[in-house]
Formats: sequence, C-alpha cells, structure tokens
Amino acid sequence: MKGLSETEFVTGYRHGNRRKLLFVLVCSVIAAVTFFISLFFGPSEISVQQCIDALMNHYGTVTDELADMVIWEIRIPEACMALITGVALAAGGAVMQTSLRNPLADPYIMGVSSGAYLGVAVFMAFGICVIPGLAQNYSIVINAFVVSLVPMTVILIASSRGKISSGKLILIGIAVMYIFSATTSLIKVLADEETLAEIYQWGVGSLSGQEWDEIGIALAVTTAGLFLLALQARNLDAVNGGPNIAKAVGVSVKFVILYSMTLVSLVTAGVVAFTGTIGFVGLVAPNIARLFVGNKMKYLIPASASFGAMFLIIADTIAKVVTPTGIPCGVVASVIGGPIFVIILMRQRKKALL
Repeated sequence: MKGLSETEFVTGYRHGNRRKLLFVLVCSVIAAVTFFISLFFGPSEISVQQCIDALMNHYGTVTDELADMVIWEIRIPEACMALITGVALAAGGAVMQTSLRNPLADPYIMGVSSGAYLGVAVFMAFGICVIPGLAQNYSIVINAFVVSLVPMTVILIASSRGKISSGKLILIGIAVMYIFSATTSLIKVLADEETLAEIYQWGVGSLSGQEWDEIGIALAVTTAGLFLLALQARNLDAVNGGPNIAKAVGVSVKFVILYSMTLVSLVTAGVVAFTGTIGFVGLVAPNIARLFVGNKMKYLIPASASFGAMFLIIADTIAKVVTPTGIPCGVVASVIGGPIFVIILMRQRKKALL
C-alpha cells in the first residue's frame, strides 16, 4: 500500500483481521448469553430457581418433573432451533448475495419458502403427502422439504438449456415463488376455518414445538451444507469480483452459482421444513456483517452465521415475553429486521451519492 512501510501494512492487516474475529466472537457470546436467558421465559409459570434446578439436576435426581420437562423438552429445543435456523439462513444469505452479486438476494428468493408453504398447505387441506403412510408430523416436514426444492429444480433445468445470467435466475425464482404463493392462497380460500388457521400458523414462522430428532436433522443438514459452501469460499470471492476475474483464475461462474444455490436451497429447506417462514434473517444479517468484516467469504460466512444466530435467538426471546402466551418468532423477526434493512439501504444510498 502506497505511503506505508511493510511493517505498518502487516500491522494494519492483522488489526483488521482481529477486528473481524472480534465481531464474530461478540455476536457468538451475545447469542450464547441470550440462549441461556431465553430458557427462563415461556407460557409455563416456572420460576427462575426452578429453571436453574432443572438445568443443574437433569442428569441427577430430578426434584421438579414439570420444570425438567418444560426446560429440556420445550425451551432448550426451541432455543437450539433458533440458533441453527439463524446460522443457516444468515450464512445462506451471505452466499446468495455473493454468488449473485446482489445485496438484496436471500435464501427465500429462489422460492424455497413458498414451496415449503405450498407443501404444508396441500397436506393440511387435502391430506396428500409425497410419501404416503407417514405420521402427520413427518408428512408435514416431508411435504415442506420436497416441495421447497421444486423451484430450485426448475432453475437447474432452465440453466441447463444454455447460458443464463444471475439476474434471470433470480427472476425465474421470483416467478416460481409467485406461482406457488398464488396456489397456496387458493388452497386457503378452499380450506375450512380450522385448517386455514393451521396453515396460517405455519406460514408466519414459529420455533415452538421442536423435537430433539428434528434438531438433529436440521443441525446435520446445516453443518454439512455450510461446510461444503465454505470449501467454495475462494471461488465465491472470484465470482464476486466479476466474470473477468473469475475467468482469469479459472473459475466457472455458472458452476459456482448453481452449486451454491443448490446447497443453500437444501440447507434452507432443511430448517424451513421445521420452522415455517422466518423472514429477513438471510437478508439483514449478511448486510450488517459485511459492514464489519468486508466481502471476503472466509470472514463473511462465519460473521453472518454468528450474527444470524444472535438475531434470531433475541427475536425468539422477545416473542416469548411480549405477550403472556407468546407470538410466532417470524413476526418479531420481520418487525425488527424490516426497519434495520431499510436503514442499511438508506445508508448505502447516501454513500453512493457522495
């Protein structure tokens, strides 16, 4: 760098890296603290002391079976799913925005959420499952997961017919999303009141009612998907630099985009199938993380993931305390995320005008 000695340059570089790691650490610590705090809140009337006793004595002599059940079978699974979902959606959003070179991209833009919602609506309204004979809970999850991947399949088929730009990929995803949303709306019109309420409840996004086996599946899908995406960090950086840079270093832009989008869709489907639609996490988290760590994917992916986990566990905690019975986490996430995203857009526009 002009005007700086080698020592000053190295010192500045290391300071920048420490600042990036500090952002990840701070977000992770806040997420962990909020995780613990969230265990004290919920519709069940359990005192703080009962919660602590349930946490301390679970593997020993249980003194309060009700408190133990509430903590270990309801509140901890819900908090765990909040962290996993936050990580999955935020990291997926970072990859989508980088691969498509569009800060407005997120995991839902490919129609994953609308596909999952349609799959759930079809089962709840008509009892149709893609794999007949399963129990109701599993049928809902399977329908949501399988149908959520249909938009990505359409995109892959369209892209196989020749050269296609990232903008066209986004437009195809949006078109499929609107088709699925319209079909879901039609099903709502035809459904009875009880079924309509169930469909609506799933659509607003909720972390409650999670089972430990569901946590395991979501964790496995998220871990595997993000590991494979992390291996593409350098290729994603090349794609983000533009087609000329990617070509110069021997990176296939089309392959990286489709590979990344497919993995993000799988990871997103793996959590959305259990939680429903929780918006703005994949949109807000990467944009905020980028302000602190920049565009390099080896920093942006963990920074987005840690911020997403922090954001969603805080939103879930607020959702549990705002009313005596709680409200869906997806509502709180949107209420918080929407204004934050508007502020980010306004700041970026001001910088662009300077």
